[in-house]
Amino acid sequence: MATKKNDFKSLIDFGTPSESKNGTEVRATLSGFAGKDSEVRKAGSSFVVSNFTNLAGVVDTINEIFGTDFVENPEYNTIPAGISWFTHTEEEANAIAERLKKGARLRTSVTIGTREGDGDKIYLDLRVDQPYIEAPKPRSAGEAPMRKGDLDNGNPLEVSDDDLPF
Repeated sequence: MATKKNDFKSLIDFGTPSESKNGTEVRATLSGFAGKDSEVRKAGSSFVVSNFTNLAGVVDTINEIFGTDFVENPEYNTIPAGISWFTHTEEEANAIAERLKKGARLRTSVTIGTREGDGDKIYLDLRVDQPYIEAPKPRSAGEAPMRKGDLDNGNPLEVSDDDLPF
C-alpha cells in the first residue's frame, strides 16, 4: 500500500524512447481514471475517442524522456495527459465512449508523446492500445459489501428446486 502520494505511479514499465514521424515516443503501461465523459470525432478515415487523465508520480520520468519541464499541480501532485483511442468505425468509437465515462478506470498499454499547442505550450498525449475499462464506482453511500458473517443471518441466494433450469 502506498505510504505517500508520490509512491503511486500511474505509468509504469517504460520502454526505450524512439523517434517516429511524430517525434520522440515511448511505450508504458497506464493505470488511471477518465477525467470526463469521452468525446468521439472523425480523424481522417478513422474515428478517435478523446478524453484525459491526471498522471501521478511520473513527472520526473516524463521530463527526462522528453526534455520537457512539466510541473505537477501543487495541490494534487499530478499532470494532465490527453487520451486518444483510434478505431475503424464510428459504432466502435461510440461503444468505447459509452464505457469510458468520467471516473472509469483505464488500464492499458499506451504510446506516449508530446505535441505543441498554442504559443509555447506543450501537451502530453497517450495513444491507447489494448485497454481494460472498469466502470466508474458510485460515490454515494450504498449498501456495504457482503461479508462472511452476513451469510449466517439467512442466505440471500436461497433458490428452490423449481427455480433451477435442470
